[in-house]
Amino acid sequence: MKKVNCQDSAWFRAMSLKERIVANSEELGYDSELGYKRFQRWKSASSFANSSLFAQKLVTEGITEEEFCRILGQSVAPIPLSWVEEIQQIYEYLGEKDITTVLSNSSLCTHPNFGFLKAIAPFLVQGMIKLEIGLNNIQNIPETLSDIHDVLLEGLPEKLLLMLNATLVLEVNIARLQGLLTGDNAQERFYSFIQRLRNPEVQLALWQEYPVLARQVLEEINRWVENSIELIQHLSHDWVDICYQFQSPTKLGKLIKVNRGKGDSHNNGKSVTILTFASGWQLVYKPRSLAIDGHFQQLLSWLNAKGFKPAFQTLQILNRDNYGWVEFVSFQECDSAEEVERFYQRQGGYLALLYALEATDFHFENLIAAGEHPILIDLESLFHPRSNYKGTAADTLDREIVADSVLQVGLLPQPVWGNTEAAGIDMSGLGGAGGQLTPEKVPKLVQVGTDIMRVERQQAVIAGSQNRPQLNQQEINVQEYTAAITEGFTAVYRILLQHRQELLNILARFAEDKVRVVMRASRVYALLLRESYHPDFLRDALERDRLFDKLWIDVENRPQLSQIISAEINALWKSDIPLFTTYPHSRDLYHQETGLHISNFFNQSGIELVHHRLNNFSEKDLQRQTWFIKAALATLEMSKTADNHQIRLGKKACNISTIIPTTKDQFLEIACKIGDRLELLAHNNGKFVNWMGLSVTPNQQWTLAPLGTDLYAGIPGVALFLAYLGEITQNHLYTNLAQAAIKTLKQQLKRDSIKFIGGFSGWGGIIYTYTHLGILWQRKDLIADAVALVAKIPPLISQDKQLDIITGAAGCIGSLLSLYQIVPEQFILDVARQCGEHLLTQAQITDTGIGWISPAGGNQPLTGFAHGSAGFAWALGKLAVTTGNQEFQTAATAAINYERSHFDPTTNNWIDLRIKEEKNSFMTAWCSGAPGIGLGRLSMTENTPDLIMYKEITTAIQTTIKQGFGDNHCLCHGDLGNIDLLLIANSILNDPEIFQQTEKIASQILDDIQENNFLCGVPLGLETPGLMTGLAGIGYGLLRLAYPQIIPSILLLEPPKQSS
Repeated sequence: MKKVNCQDSAWFRAMSLKERIVANSEELGYDSELGYKRFQRWKSASSFANSSLFAQKLVTEGITEEEFCRILGQSVAPIPLSWVEEIQQIYEYLGEKDITTVLSNSSLCTHPNFGFLKAIAPFLVQGMIKLEIGLNNIQNIPETLSDIHDVLLEGLPEKLLLMLNATLVLEVNIARLQGLLTGDNAQERFYSFIQRLRNPEVQLALWQEYPVLARQVLEEINRWVENSIELIQHLSHDWVDICYQFQSPTKLGKLIKVNRGKGDSHNNGKSVTILTFASGWQLVYKPRSLAIDGHFQQLLSWLNAKGFKPAFQTLQILNRDNYGWVEFVSFQECDSAEEVERFYQRQGGYLALLYALEATDFHFENLIAAGEHPILIDLESLFHPRSNYKGTAADTLDREIVADSVLQVGLLPQPVWGNTEAAGIDMSGLGGAGGQLTPEKVPKLVQVGTDIMRVERQQAVIAGSQNRPQLNQQEINVQEYTAAITEGFTAVYRILLQHRQELLNILARFAEDKVRVVMRASRVYALLLRESYHPDFLRDALERDRLFDKLWIDVENRPQLSQIISAEINALWKSDIPLFTTYPHSRDLYHQETGLHISNFFNQSGIELVHHRLNNFSEKDLQRQTWFIKAALATLEMSKTADNHQIRLGKKACNISTIIPTTKDQFLEIACKIGDRLELLAHNNGKFVNWMGLSVTPNQQWTLAPLGTDLYAGIPGVALFLAYLGEITQNHLYTNLAQAAIKTLKQQLKRDSIKFIGGFSGWGGIIYTYTHLGILWQRKDLIADAVALVAKIPPLISQDKQLDIITGAAGCIGSLLSLYQIVPEQFILDVARQCGEHLLTQAQITDTGIGWISPAGGNQPLTGFAHGSAGFAWALGKLAVTTGNQEFQTAATAAINYERSHFDPTTNNWIDLRIKEEKNSFMTAWCSGAPGIGLGRLSMTENTPDLIMYKEITTAIQTTIKQGFGDNHCLCHGDLGNIDLLLIANSILNDPEIFQQTEKIASQILDDIQENNFLCGVPLGLETPGLMTGLAGIGYGLLRLAYPQIIPSILLLEPPKQSS
């Protein structure tokens, strides 16, 4: 047998930093140059970009910089290492053992890289010997649990392969390059590599190169042995009670399957385990107290007794101090549409209860669809306390909005972890589905079973769970059952509200139940663990510790994390997901494995938060949370919708001959309803206010997010509407709300890095907002702020690739010229001129004129106002008039000529060049098509006398009247944006016929709103607060209809009416 030298220095490289700190001695040899080099490399990591964080790390480790340098440069400590002595014994007695000795029945035997396990065959044999000894020492093992060694082994080989794969892939390639493999093809040479792994000398050479890997494998097997013995001890001890409590079949049969893959491992490798017996009967083992699960079942029974229908199903539970047994729940299809309806009513009820209990982390793996019964299978994260964050007031408000809503529970769809390169994924209990791709690329083996196999990073497909009901083997579209969910939510919410005091008394039962605290997403830990099995981190434990120090990245925003990183790294070294706990009545944080106990870690206990939430239950909060539910569910369907502008299945016919003109008061009444609705949907903490809104990500995913700094859909647009509404009505509620929103905006501007300069997205929109509110509220400070922000623009002009009205220089010109009319300072006009010159340099010469390439439209200049030639011509024309620069006017004329070349006389509209189809496509909207083009031309008539232009205006008006109404009510691509063309035409052309048509169409819009409520300009027409596609814009449009001489046209970025 091969002799292992326990004093070989290679073994000591597997000592972690914490162990080396303990073993640190001045008597050890020390290479100062190496120590300093390692120290600088560690300190310069991105995790410690803020040098104060590195200083905190040293304090946490209990060492100085000098001591750290010494540890990093010193020779290894000649101290006995128990795990090395165990390896010595293994190779002394078991070194020749083959893997088939213990894995002959494994399902992995046919897997191409199964042979990698031959490298650790002696370790596995030793583990099985330990397991047999431990099982033999258990008294009173039931007959059904006999001969279960192979059964207990399930899951271990897969976990060990995850540890081994990357290193052995590297080694097989090294062996190939060194000519150590035999065979005529890649498969045969791979087989020869596997045969080499059987050699104890090859194995030991491998462990000496990768001592960290050897230790990880050995300790993982030892944890498996310990937990397997503990499982059977508990099962044997509780067997009689289990059979009674769960009414197991008389002929149970042998234990044939032990599935430990249900959930993360914690506390030395413990995990939820499903036991399956030969009869088919199954039981769930959870290695934690199930007190909270039991109390939750009592709460469900209480709700059933209070009349909730359809009633919740409760589970049988057998609780012990530190572990327990739970009734197994299997996935089942629904048998009818009525069962599906009841399923989602119960889901809504669960959502209300979990919202009340400050629950979180109810993702798709924590829910099973058992026919018509949704079953929550992990209740650890009830009464969840809130971590402290360091950040701006805007950051705090953003977190409050989510934390104080049903979104925090995790049941509702919400894409997470998306980035610029990949879409986010929906892990929610209601929406999470298989087939999604992970945003990050993860290691994957390719050309497995050959000597050229390698690891490539690829997006992985997420496996589905059992959270979604099925009918006739088809998954159900949850969005179709929004009404059922809101019905169940409302029913339970009102029960909790009606019986609030009784409920508060019941919740006292939960006070001493241990609950989990999710300090970070498990995904963060899982990614770190996966990376830590790369061979670069398995030669020296210090490299693995340095990788784990990436956990310091979040400490700057969450300072309290510095207190738990040591415990987190301790868990990761044991291949665990760190588990922190508390009690509902406590503000303290615990980590069982290390004995960590931090007093007053949280500002409020979980039960304090629940009391606060229940005391804030009201019909108003119910309406607000119902909106969250509808909006979140709608994002699932919205992201599937190709046409984000088409709201109804078909446009509503506009029969203007039958419509009776309306009064200003009618428009104002509906505008006030919108103001009231915005007040209800607002999150107002007494100082700052914001809203959640629907927005689309760069990857075309719709999501719910706090409103940002853009005028288009953010805080400025909502504030602008509320400010004008407050001024018109003299209702301070609206004015105060607008002023609080502007306070929030100013906080966001301290935090956010704004790169765009456009009129609706970027600095231009903010300047425009401040200009209007400064005049409206007679606040010189806001005018001064608008003027000061002009200085933000020049450095960004050359970087502007958007160019258009929405996001680029064209829109910036409009906002700057509006400010210039209020503050005629030369430098404001100079910056507007710079924007114009930027547009001239970016213009693309075409056969018929000039145009600009916008990211919104691919590789050709577009038509239309928001992104195309009409908007560019309008901006340059206004600039030409103000500056007297004819070059801008020439460019404006050339832009119009280009756009004219894309006019289609058969439809009397301009082709929408964004849409790539075989036949021409058209929109009739402000953003693209006749209404916006007409607006642009109308505002240029005074300074650009052009007979063709007047004909275009007439065409645009006629096309808008015929085709522009009946889809939705928004400004950007809906009725209230399109009617602005008629309002502007009234003021310029003074045509009685247009005036009459405007009144009739306005009346129709009002009737449609009263009949169908507000249809916003997002898929499904769902309510969203913002200006251009949401409620604020609809309200603003209604104010324009009531008071066109007072309320400026925001679609033309008109300046304030100073007489207002």
